[in-house]
Amino acid sequence: MINRSAAFAVLNALLLLAGAIDARERRLPNVLAILLAAASAIAALASGGVDALALNALAAFAICGMLLVLELFWRTRRGVAGQGIGDIKALFSLVLAAPVRGVISYALALIGLAITGIAVHRPALPLLPFLAVAFICLGLLPSFG
Repeated sequence: MINRSAAFAVLNALLLLAGAIDARERRLPNVLAILLAAASAIAALASGGVDALALNALAAFAICGMLLVLELFWRTRRGVAGQGIGDIKALFSLVLAAPVRGVISYALALIGLAITGIAVHRPALPLLPFLAVAFICLGLLPSFG
């Protein structure tokens, strides 16, 4: 049996690494995205077995599929990127691990990004550092941990 706490600890460590890379380079390397997805799948298995993994995967595909369609529509209409594909890949992993926590983390990250962007007068900032902090902090709360 996989220890749930250990699975989420590995996921959180990978998420912090991804956030640091995104802050510095504005990208999520594919190898790290795959590791995040694998760690998330293990965390889902540890949380509720194969049934939880299947349900979480369905939620992740649905949510991130809609975001991907919206992003591609945005890019064709506006000619510029709105949200990075790496951010969508990271969100997929978080929803795969814990759907409600992942979606709430995404919303909090967008709010934090908007407030920070206004405060520092920058039109674009990396989302993944905000997403990592939100997901990890929510995990510290009893109802999400």
